Amino acid sequence: MSEQSALHTFACIPNFSEGRNEATVESIVGAISGSGARVMDWSMDADHHRSVVAFFGDASTVCSAVFAAASKAVDLIDLQAHKGEHPRFGAIDVVPVVPLGSSTFEEAIALSAGIGENLGKSLGLPVFLYERSATDERRRDLAEVRRLRNAGTDADLRNALSPDFGPRRFHPTAGAVAVGARDPLIAYNVNLETSDVSAAKDIAASLRKRRDSGLGMAGVKALAIYLESRSVAQVSTNITRPDVCRPREVFDAVRRLSGELGVALRESELIGIVSRDHLSLEDVSHMRFAGLRETQFLEYWGQRYSAECKES
Repeated sequence: MSEQSALHTFACIPNFSEGRNEATVESIVGAISGSGARVMDWSMDADHHRSVVAFFGDASTVCSAVFAAASKAVDLIDLQAHKGEHPRFGAIDVVPVVPLGSSTFEEAIALSAGIGENLGKSLGLPVFLYERSATDERRRDLAEVRRLRNAGTDADLRNALSPDFGPRRFHPTAGAVAVGARDPLIAYNVNLETSDVSAAKDIAASLRKRRDSGLGMAGVKALAIYLESRSVAQVSTNITRPDVCRPREVFDAVRRLSGELGVALRESELIGIVSRDHLSLEDVSHMRFAGLRETQFLEYWGQRYSAECKES
């Protein structure tokens, strides 16, 4: 955000396991807005069967907004009837908290713990603290936490699997939730001009291989997904170290690898929010974005919020 020194806020980007019922997602977004938080962006995807909401506020507001959204998700989403391409284990699947402005990670960690305790006590959700908030190194990585879904929603959670808050049993319809303070993450996807998902699988595997061998793509997590509604294969990535590997580098790598396979690129897309530090205007013009909005940039909200604070 611009003028960060004037701000003491937190960004929160909860992901929900619902991408097909717009009324449900709008109800969740409305609950967040109604709690006083500023919604920066929200989106839903039918193939991923997932929605992502990005908002910000002070610690108290963020805690209230997450609880309001989680309450809606528990009431309206039945994970047992859920089928989608994106990995998940909860109706409100993950609640990342990112410090903005003068806020610190210590404060973000404390906020995430407060959110988790509230969700566990009040909604009966098993809560796992992850990333910087993890109380066990085995739970730091979200993918490792999500592996618990393989146990089934009726499995006991004991010993090393015990949640940080809430019952030791998955909620019958809402599963579990991961909550944690984390560094900025960019959810970035590239759609290929083919319905053959094997090409996307090859590309995703190549990105992971480069990451694991230290040859680039640092912090890039990549999956191949078939988007049935659009009949295209997608390389879906989470860029967890954007200061080291920018989205443009991922785009260029996917373009090169797809070219080697004889597959053209259709478009790329950003899910959620990003900083101009990681995605410049030149990058945007280079990367074939579809539907990118000014409101997806943190700087837009930083400038607007700072101006509002000065006026008040």
